[in-house]
Amino acid sequence: MNEYLSMAKDNIAKCRKKDLAIFVKKDGRPVENCHVSVSQKRHEFLFGANCFDAGLYGGAEKNGRFDALFADIFNYATLPYYWGSYEPEKGKTIEARLIYLNDWCDRLGLERKGHPLHWHEVPPKWLREDDFPNLENMIKKRVRDIVSVFKDRVKMWDIANEITRAKTFTDSGSSFNLISRYEVEKGEANVVDMLARLVLDIDPGAKLLLNECNLRKDDFSILLTELKDRKTPLYGIGLQSHMHEGTNSLEYIWKQNDRYSAFGLPLHYTELSILSGKAGGGVVDWYSPDGNKWIIDADSEEIQAREVEDMYTILFGHPAVEAITWWDIVDGNWLSAPSGLVSREMAPKPAYDRLKKLIKEEWRTNASGLTGSNGAYTASAFYGEYDIRAAVGSMAISRTYIHSKHGKEPSSVTIEL
Repeated sequence: MNEYLSMAKDNIAKCRKKDLAIFVKKDGRPVENCHVSVSQKRHEFLFGANCFDAGLYGGAEKNGRFDALFADIFNYATLPYYWGSYEPEKGKTIEARLIYLNDWCDRLGLERKGHPLHWHEVPPKWLREDDFPNLENMIKKRVRDIVSVFKDRVKMWDIANEITRAKTFTDSGSSFNLISRYEVEKGEANVVDMLARLVLDIDPGAKLLLNECNLRKDDFSILLTELKDRKTPLYGIGLQSHMHEGTNSLEYIWKQNDRYSAFGLPLHYTELSILSGKAGGGVVDWYSPDGNKWIIDADSEEIQAREVEDMYTILFGHPAVEAITWWDIVDGNWLSAPSGLVSREMAPKPAYDRLKKLIKEEWRTNASGLTGSNGAYTASAFYGEYDIRAAVGSMAISRTYIHSKHGKEPSSVTIEL
């Protein structure tokens, strides 16, 4: 077995579980030989995917199938707030669509994140050169409007996306690059700091991530160092990992986690893709959805399933990681690539089944036993929400309990019969 995979598996019990003690009493005294069961309802760790097309899959049956597949393994969703698509006409937004998606999350019991509040690559098509002198005020107004509307429903945001690449898109005369020019002229750290403080002025309880794909160079580390020095109020670091040109090694991913965890913030894998196929020629045109050719062999789906299992194990086994978002759950949604966990017909691929087994079986606690003479039953339990039941004779009581990594030590529940 790969040494990093072995290390991750050993580490899961250390960083994702702790003892959960249930004390059963009657009239204030311990109850011995009481049957106790602990059943995990959901994970504290965020397992998610984007849900951009929820409700748009052509009919109630297919949409219902998508909903069931999504909610069966995921507890977390990413919602689209790209400026260009959110406000396709100046002053006219698709707020109603985002309200629908938030309602969809509520119905399925999903936590959610807004993505992104600021990005140079999906600007409004109506943005013009003469808007540039007032662009910062326009950006602030957009952010202020969105956070004000959704602050009671969305508590986590990617405040800026891929900002270290701004200088790549700074040709003058193009609305596509107007925002990039603003980022370069103002300075990347200044933009991020301004956005973070603006959001927290509106919603002090918001959790803010800085999302990035440019991870192999030093640019992101340099930016994070500057933001740390100026005490920019970030909650976490978002790491993209689209593996359309080949799956990264487990060693690379583990060391990447070590590198970015050094900043002392939680790591979120915000965009994770592993393909059941490969790009023709080994190179992907990231801006041409129809220009890429994908080679899919007979064993491509099984290879994807093995790589998904290993990648999730590496990430779940690293203590700094607290969220993984798959991109996209359905094949062909982005770049027409075979990066889904389910087919276009909503049939689970082997990768979906393998991931479901990890999340719902191997990394889930369902345990039972009898209390001892001290009235206690203890189980080593993954962090999350639990149904706890204590029964003796004709008496039975059930409780819901949040067994959290961030909760009290030791983690315990007292049930009075």
